[in-house]
Amino acid sequence: MPHEHDPRIFARRAHDLSQGLQSLDRVRHFFPPGGRTNPGFPFVCSYLAALVVMPAFVCAQSPVSQKDPIRATLDDALRAYRLGVDKLRDEPDGAVKEFRRTRDGFQAVVDAGVENGKLYYDLGNAHLRLGEVGKAVAHYRKAERLIPGDENLAANLRFARSMRRDQIESSGKKTFLKTVFFLHYDWTLRVRLIVALVCYGGFWGLMIVRRSWPRAGVGYAALVALALWISFGASACLTCYERRSPSEGVLVTNDVIVRKGNGESYDPQFAAPLHEGVEFAVLERRSNWVYIELPDGSRGWIRDRDALVF
Repeated sequence: MPHEHDPRIFARRAHDLSQGLQSLDRVRHFFPPGGRTNPGFPFVCSYLAALVVMPAFVCAQSPVSQKDPIRATLDDALRAYRLGVDKLRDEPDGAVKEFRRTRDGFQAVVDAGVENGKLYYDLGNAHLRLGEVGKAVAHYRKAERLIPGDENLAANLRFARSMRRDQIESSGKKTFLKTVFFLHYDWTLRVRLIVALVCYGGFWGLMIVRRSWPRAGVGYAALVALALWISFGASACLTCYERRSPSEGVLVTNDVIVRKGNGESYDPQFAAPLHEGVEFAVLERRSNWVYIELPDGSRGWIRDRDALVF
């Protein structure tokens, strides 16, 4: 296991920041800037309307602003990171200062409304450099939603999780679901939408072919396309629904007391408090309290100020 300050942990750092700056100039294929769409987009929209997954596009990543202040903030965060790396060995205090500037810079871009997988990845790196394990895990998880399957992200997330004081094993049910429905968890929302659209078009294309060439094979292929269309369309709609309100979270403070009810007067749910980095599912929110379920299935109430939910 590499050490916290081992450069291998963030081997992609400089390369990814450069790519990240470029990626902020790239707008999603289906939503170019200025309101102009690609040729044939109205045809695609007709399929989306029939599929009833148009809301999923609305909640997908929004186009990134290309305003100069955002780019200047990103450039400053990049310079701060490089300075921090240069000072790690000889000036550790100076390195910490630069990593804080990096963290604050990326956070400012996020606060400006930019939602980008690489940006969350870099912000998680900055938090991890500062020993802020909980916030690192939270931002890696946010990045995972947008760029699932990224090997470097997965490696950094595993390392951040290994630094947690509380190691809570997942229940067998959750592990089983993630194994069976791996495409739902491993493929981005955009990819699943594209697959659903292709299958939808393929289904109707095969049905047209079947009218003039009634062969059993064509009918079977149409049924397969229909099943895939429904499956991927449902998966995309489920993801869109989950993103409407926070459904997951990570503890970002230490000595968090999980209580049996939403108030300080309730008894602690567990014998010992929890620490930063613990992940959970959000079941309910009341005022300043969150009802959570831990990976092992145990439940309780925590203060919302002790966690980041997303």
